[in-house]
Amino acid sequence: MATEIMTRINPGLLSSYPSGFRTVFSSRRSENAVEYDCSARLRREMTIQMLGLKENKPTKFATTAWTRTQVPYLTYRSIALIHAICVLCWKSITESIHSQTEIPWTIQLSSWTFILYTGYQLTSFLLALLQFFHDCLCNDDPSWYHKVCWILQTISFNGSLACFIGSLIHIIASAAGDQIAKDWSAVFSSNDVNFYVVMSLAMITDVLVTNTTVRLLHVFYSAIFYVIFFVFHIYRWAAGNTPAYVVLDYGNHPDLGTIFIIVVLLLVCPLCHVTAYGLDTLRWKLLLVCIKRHQRRFIEVSNAAQGIMTYNMEDSRMRGRFEKTPRTTSTYYSTLS
Repeated sequence: MATEIMTRINPGLLSSYPSGFRTVFSSRRSENAVEYDCSARLRREMTIQMLGLKENKPTKFATTAWTRTQVPYLTYRSIALIHAICVLCWKSITESIHSQTEIPWTIQLSSWTFILYTGYQLTSFLLALLQFFHDCLCNDDPSWYHKVCWILQTISFNGSLACFIGSLIHIIASAAGDQIAKDWSAVFSSNDVNFYVVMSLAMITDVLVTNTTVRLLHVFYSAIFYVIFFVFHIYRWAAGNTPAYVVLDYGNHPDLGTIFIIVVLLLVCPLCHVTAYGLDTLRWKLLLVCIKRHQRRFIEVSNAAQGIMTYNMEDSRMRGRFEKTPRTTSTYYSTLS
């Protein structure tokens, strides 16, 4: 019964369950029901196997669980990709003509994140497009392009949320005149709304819409992204360039730079990733509510249809018996009268 209900929402949804879903038997209704066990999923997420990029159903990277058809999801992917490409092209053109900031946009964390965000939108759009027309790239074991899409989504969400929160703190600190908070949040800030507002809202929507599972241990990939960013700025400082940020000035403030890196890797990055995990859990809980509603409706329709079929079968049996009964003369005249 649960399989039939899930098929009404999305034919491939059952195979895309995260580990927290389980099918239990309900004695009251004598049917299978789908439940979500957060503790079971959390225990499974903390195992070392979850650090890898293995997925039993690669179709999850090219589909959504909210619609039965691929057209709405493909439309959503097209709009997101067009917006990302247009913003990135416009930013590169305007910055090449005249720089609007003292810090080059190519070395800012928000710019790095938006470039990866554009790459994620491109890969996810191609996977959705190929799934829609050919259904040939997402049926076997996950390939390298599935893994790339998964890593890009993880890093894009983490970086976009960090840039959004950091930009808000930077704006508030600038208005309040708090120089310490302004220096600490400058790394994540951006002067372009698309780089810290639109991108973060798009990634939050993406986690709620897509069928990709967020794994806790994948925070490791986001941490690698931040490490690469910090190593790049250390290399710039070692090469004699002026540090772009006060907290990354390892010549004048080495202690501050070390503390900032530790805070980002051990506090900011895990918090952003836990937020993505919470949104992923919320998405599956909302799907479970929809499943239960469809289940109740489907049971009512099934019972009504079963009653009609039973009535038709009994009616046909009675007609068969009546036709097989031999008609005598008395019954013949009685029917005429």
